[in-house]
Amino acid sequence: MSLLDKLIGNSKKAVNNVIGSITNALNEKGKAEQEAPKPQHSGIQVGATIPHYEPEPAPSGVSWGPTMPAEPNQYNYPGTWLQYFDVLFMKEFSEYRIVRDVIGDGKRVVYTFYSGEKTALVVEVMNQSCAAQKLRRDCRRSGTPYLRYYYDHEGWWNTYSYVCDRTRAALG
Repeated sequence: MSLLDKLIGNSKKAVNNVIGSITNALNEKGKAEQEAPKPQHSGIQVGATIPHYEPEPAPSGVSWGPTMPAEPNQYNYPGTWLQYFDVLFMKEFSEYRIVRDVIGDGKRVVYTFYSGEKTALVVEVMNQSCAAQKLRRDCRRSGTPYLRYYYDHEGWWNTYSYVCDRTRAALG
């Protein structure tokens, strides 16, 4: 078993542990909310202010958070984000024919996964400030599975296991 396989295996266990902890916490919160007395009047009143909300940070070390996870990811890969996704998709999804199209100025890349002649999945990797929506809409209309990854969103690491697991789930 290679070092990469061990890292991925350990990362998957860690992800499952974190997901289990979050699920348990949400279940406990849901029980407490069900038991809490309901307000007599709901809705926003005229002139009411919306309280400031600070979301709690997600646990670091999965595929998001302020600290880079020890797991392989696009930022500790010894190449560009494009090379990272190329290698990951070609290695982990070799049973599919994958066609890569670089769109426009190279800040948007589309990977199309084919199973035989059928399009199995379209993955768009793009800059977070890109407003392109056409491909997503076209996939939705045609019933083609679609995923989007941002390569420059602060705190999103695109860890190896996260990209693999999410892509595998979309492929069914």
